[in-house]
Amino acid sequence: MVSDVLKGERKKPQRWPWVACYVLTCVRHAATQPGQPVRDEKAVLRQWSDKWQALFGDIPPVGLDASGGKAAVELSPLWEDNVASPAELPTIEREIFDRWGQHGVALYRAATLHQDGDAAYRLGVLAYLDGRRPDANAWLTQAADEENQDAAELLDAPNPGRLAVKHATRLGSEAAGQAEMFVAWLFLKRAANFGDPEAEFQLGEICHELGHKDKARQWFRLAADHGHDLAIERLRQDAREAARNGKALPGPASPDGADRWSERLDGDHPANSVPEWPAW
Repeated sequence: MVSDVLKGERKKPQRWPWVACYVLTCVRHAATQPGQPVRDEKAVLRQWSDKWQALFGDIPPVGLDASGGKAAVELSPLWEDNVASPAELPTIEREIFDRWGQHGVALYRAATLHQDGDAAYRLGVLAYLDGRRPDANAWLTQAADEENQDAAELLDAPNPGRLAVKHATRLGSEAAGQAEMFVAWLFLKRAANFGDPEAEFQLGEICHELGHKDKARQWFRLAADHGHDLAIERLRQDAREAARNGKALPGPASPDGADRWSERLDGDHPANSVPEWPAW
């Protein structure tokens, strides 16, 4: 657990979805005990997410918000199946959990146990962006056999890697619109790794919604550097608001990005730069 890492008894923390489920389990169990106060689940998760982020510092931890609010993430199938630890999963599911978290395990179970074409398609997209082309082709073929048109499109594409990036951005954006923030981050972060401007912008929106303003600004800067108009406008608004309040904005994600952005803050942005798409 996170406390073990803070005490130096463990090298790396568990991933946030596991930690959040564990924390919620403890809070809800304590609430059933005589004499124990009922604690605010959201506040407890925020305290633990701050500790977790201080250690991991990459993906902003998303609260498992029982109220179903904007920062909500569905409790995972691991929770529903009473799996206390990923170590209790079968080997292949544990490998998928390590790669794609509880959502990956849910997709795997749906694709293998119920021949769910949509789940197989999503696994194919994730596998493509992780450079696992044989796995991707296998999942996409299964999905196409189940008449999933998106999978068939990827299989027939002359550059399926590039198209997979666009599909991941769409899947992530749809998940964000349904407040499935962990799922959204899973797809969008992979698309953003290849410089997709819409994915970068959507990650900025997620960070902004979750209160991570500095991280949001970094993603908006990256999207702006790839010519994303809404990201450029968002940064202009931030700059104008900071100027009115007499505050300096934090530094950008990268020095070269800062120079390119500052040059076009008050003018037209140049033609969109071309992201480095996967060449498979």
